[in-house]
Amino acid sequence: MIVILSAFMYGWPILGLLPTYLTGAGYAASTVANLLTIAQFGNMIGYFVTGFMGDWIGMRKWYFTSILIAQIIVFPLFFVGIKSAWLIGLLLFFNQLFGQGVSGLAPRWVSSYFPVEQRAAGVGFIYNVGALGGAIGPFVGASLAKSHGLGSALG
Repeated sequence: MIVILSAFMYGWPILGLLPTYLTGAGYAASTVANLLTIAQFGNMIGYFVTGFMGDWIGMRKWYFTSILIAQIIVFPLFFVGIKSAWLIGLLLFFNQLFGQGVSGLAPRWVSSYFPVEQRAAGVGFIYNVGALGGAIGPFVGASLAKSHGLGSALG
């Protein structure tokens, strides 16, 4: 439940607060829309990549590796203050590919902890309670932004 809660907590603030961050950084609404579209394509492709990589090198190893790559990408994305929309789009694409796309592996990983007879109920409970991270994350991010700035809060 903690893994799922964490996955939702670190994923939702980026997509939920990103438009505010980019608009505040001086980007036009059309550029922000394009950057969010690029981020969502990264997310979608990440689901495909995750399935193949999880099968190839193992679920746990890929989950850890993918999250680590996403966290490395967060630093230049939100702490450096990049001004190029192309570079921000590229970093967002890969951040979402590795950070959110890997969440497609989470139900499979969680299901491996339950016997077949209890799998549906166990995964349903853990995944839905863990999804509360999607509600908590943006709140925590916005609260942190008051004292640390929105870029640091998203990071």
